[in-house]
Amino acid sequence: MCVWLYFAFLFALCSDFDFSSYLYFFLLNFFFFNYFFSLLFFQSAQSKDLGVAHEQMKAEGKTELKLEACEYTCSKKYLDEDGKYLVLDKPTKIIGQGRGLTTLVGFGLKIQGKKSDGIVEIENLKIKGAGGIGLFAEQGMKVIMRGCTVEDCEYCGVYAWEADISCEDLQVVGCGGSGVYAYNNATITLSGQGTTIQGNGTKGRSGDYGLDAFSSSSTIHLVHPLTKEQISTHNGGGGNWGGYGGRNIKQISK
Repeated sequence: MCVWLYFAFLFALCSDFDFSSYLYFFLLNFFFFNYFFSLLFFQSAQSKDLGVAHEQMKAEGKTELKLEACEYTCSKKYLDEDGKYLVLDKPTKIIGQGRGLTTLVGFGLKIQGKKSDGIVEIENLKIKGAGGIGLFAEQGMKVIMRGCTVEDCEYCGVYAWEADISCEDLQVVGCGGSGVYAYNNATITLSGQGTTIQGNGTKGRSGDYGLDAFSSSSTIHLVHPLTKEQISTHNGGGGNWGGYGGRNIKQISK
């Protein structure tokens, strides 16, 4: 609409092109194109590629990546073979500007490597709309999450498989599968009064829960004073907690 009005105005000017018309023409062009290109720059500045930033970090021999207050996508060439995850297989620390300011959009993080390699730390950001799991610790390094939100992912929000994840003030909202899922020799520890697991299990599968400790060898620990009744609410599927009868979801002192 703005472009149509612009050219309509130019047409009107051309019908009587005196000096003042030239002046109007010049000013209109100046402000229109200045606005147009500043808008393009603003939009591009608001979306960056985490894959590029991660590769640059590694090339510089660093292990810490500080993100800006913007959205981050990830080009396909930096994702795993399924096209769903940016893989972290070395000790890495990724720090956002806050869960309401730094958002990873359309992909999840997969943590691999060996447990003996070290720790991966994810802080102060949101993972939104991943095509698989939001954060997937797969038989690898320990993960520490602080001040993070995982939202609207296709499957689970946070998933540990033969790995340990420690989360402080974690929020998992609106994911298709279980909100927090511990599978096979995995432990997930939740702490902090900002913790909330709600509105997950949107696919309606009976085997999905807000808190899901799948087997006898998997555990979800809630650090006092957190309780499962307090933090896990309004989840679909099988309900707010379950897996192995919910027996391995336990409150601990610290």
